[in-house]
Amino acid sequence: HTCACPEGLRGDGYLAGTGCVDISWTCEDLLLRISNGAAQSKGWRVREVLLYQDQECATPVEQAVTASASSPAYDFHPQNMINDGFFQDPADPVFGLQFTEWWTDAFTLPEATAWVEQTAAVSAGAPESCFVGSVRVVEDPLYAAGPLVVHMGPASREALPLTLGRRPD
Repeated sequence: HTCACPEGLRGDGYLAGTGCVDISWTCEDLLLRISNGAAQSKGWRVREVLLYQDQECATPVEQAVTASASSPAYDFHPQNMINDGFFQDPADPVFGLQFTEWWTDAFTLPEATAWVEQTAAVSAGAPESCFVGSVRVVEDPLYAAGPLVVHMGPASREALPLTLGRRPD
């Protein structure tokens, strides 16, 4: 006689053994760093950073930002402004001008010298919800950085060095 647990549960099925318990998943904290991929002469401003499970930016990743950092920022626009949840559509005539964004403290920026970084705890109901398929960086169109360099990986390990290459997009 063999016992088995129903779908969604794990264990040996025997009361004297492990029984059947819910399968629970946890995601490792994610570290995301975005930097300017080209030299800038007018500064850089980031309004929001959004994570998605898919490449089409249709399914948001459930996350809570647990830490943030940046290269030097303008006094009234620190790095925690990009994850405050107050992203507004600039085309909206009422709310479009209520920007909460991070600003570099300098206008002239050599390549890869300005950056924003955040550590996020990603919620997981299943292993596929730990996956980040795309990152949307919402920039001020008048102060956009052009190409961006995005590094993403588990917060508990060192990221790959920039010398190992970058994606063309």
